[in-house]
Amino acid sequence: MNDLTKLNLTAETLPIVANELVRKVKDGEINPLDVSIQFKIMSDLQELVKKQITDEILTEAEKWDKQPFKYGYYPKVSHTTSYTFKDSRLDELKYAIKKREAMLKTLTEPVVDPQTGEEIQPAIAKITQFVKWEK
Repeated sequence: MNDLTKLNLTAETLPIVANELVRKVKDGEINPLDVSIQFKIMSDLQELVKKQITDEILTEAEKWDKQPFKYGYYPKVSHTTSYTFKDSRLDELKYAIKKREAMLKTLTEPVVDPQTGEEIQPAIAKITQFVKWEK
């Protein structure tokens, strides 16, 4: 745990630390894969711990709500709402959308719908490369 505090990460120092890390990678001082795997491990650690202490985090955050805590951050208890829909019409519409998307992905150039005269544009693909870490 002391390794995390050695970075002296605060809201104010975050851009400075990030820029220095980027510089060291660009200058060849640090292997970019070392940075990537460390971020993956830190993310996995955060996920594992956070799942187990969510209640304690919320309880403590309520004590500090909107007051300065540490590192330039203020805890604010918030929430999200999720819904489960039991509507067959909605399911039909989602299925129709998926079918339409699949058809649009197969097009390489615009086509005209013979029934409606509508010009149908192909889907625009954006490919993003990334490194996926596997065990």
